[in-house]
Amino acid sequence: MSSLYTLKQQAYFMCMPLFFIAPQVLADGCDWFFSNCTNGKGTYTWPDGKKYIGEWKNSKRDGQGTNIMPNGEKYVGEFKNNKLEGHGTRTYLSGDVYTGEWKNNKEEGQGTFTWKNGDKYAGEFKDDNFEGSGTFTWANGKKYTGEWKANKFNGQGTLVKEDGSKYIGEFYNGKPIEGRGTMYLANGSPVSNEETDWGEIIDWALRIGAVISAINGH
Repeated sequence: MSSLYTLKQQAYFMCMPLFFIAPQVLADGCDWFFSNCTNGKGTYTWPDGKKYIGEWKNSKRDGQGTNIMPNGEKYVGEFKNNKLEGHGTRTYLSGDVYTGEWKNNKEEGQGTFTWKNGDKYAGEFKDDNFEGSGTFTWANGKKYTGEWKANKFNGQGTLVKEDGSKYIGEFYNGKPIEGRGTMYLANGSPVSNEETDWGEIIDWALRIGAVISAINGH
């Protein structure tokens, strides 16, 4: 019993200087007996109910950890210098989930975003946007695979309808470039440029783009 008491006394006096170094971290919510929350592992709860459980470095969230918001949103993954950075999973209040790379608190790099309704995007992100190469698959069977810029089809891509017909070609700012691609029927037969209704294809792509913009407002 006395040895355990002595150990606790030693731990207390070892941690005391840290209180004066980082009082903003060593508050009532921090379990500093098991970790001083300056360097190591520990739990901190903010007055508004936000909670962090994980690794600390120089009084900042750094390493593996879990961030839980008062509204129920949660992030589990890597932190660096108090920011979401590295690989992690964020579950939004809506039920949508992003798993992938983060940089400076934003979705950036390779990742997968899955909406509660079953729609899914897997590919590259930049600054919270679809940018680079990626595939968007709708729950109803539509699919776009190709290049993106600022959440829009941009570059070479393939857009597939629910009935299996598809357009393969170039896109710019969310729209197919007339004459720079080919429409295929569901049986795989190509449609000649003369027979292709470009207005219909462009309208179709724009309507899909509008849906993407609407659901991507997480």
